[in-house]
Amino acid sequence: METQFLLDSFITCVIRINENEFITGDNKGKLCHWKINTEILNIKLKLIKKVKSNKNNITSMIYNKKLNIVISTDNNSVVIRNFYDFEFLTFIDISDIKSEETIVDVKCSNYDFVYVLIHKGGNIQELRGYSLNGICFGKYEDKIINFELTKEGKILVGFADKGMIGVLNPITFKDIYFRFIRGKDDKFYMYHFYFEEPNILYIGFKDNERAKIKIIQLNNDEIKTFI
Repeated sequence: METQFLLDSFITCVIRINENEFITGDNKGKLCHWKINTEILNIKLKLIKKVKSNKNNITSMIYNKKLNIVISTDNNSVVIRNFYDFEFLTFIDISDIKSEETIVDVKCSNYDFVYVLIHKGGNIQELRGYSLNGICFGKYEDKIINFELTKEGKILVGFADKGMIGVLNPITFKDIYFRFIRGKDDKFYMYHFYFEEPNILYIGFKDNERAKIKIIQLNNDEIKTFI
């Protein structure tokens, strides 16, 4: 059975908390905490908490279980709230970005660091690191497609046209090493990757105009490629 809610906005982000709870962000800057109550022949969706969190359209969200916080972004700011009651904790202002630029992704490590990916225009994106009190300690700009964090806090960065994954120091943003993905074809173009602990990469790429998925171990050989 489907359960529907009539909302005065549209959802831009969804993050899962556990098998029965999730959070949505919408185009008006609101966060909603939902709970799914499952019975034998019925599924009920309960709205637990709603709050106006960001000034405008929520562009990305993340939940950190260890710190028990929810982080949401709009075009040029980051809001950090307590998970259980959405109590406001702190605000990171990124007002130095230009009007045509926008925050597209945010992640939080278990070491109290917040990482923000900013779309600069074209294929260029800038990755920034912030402390929880809003101090910027590092920047990295390139043709970045997306990024992931390992349990140890290292940063994995994917590059669209270089066919490689970069492993960065989480504080200095200096290169630790690179893992090349590209094969023999110069038309190889990587458009996304996903990291699964301890060292598995799922990579979406285009080769000879065909979309493929490659699974590799970060430090070792390819496992499988799907066309």
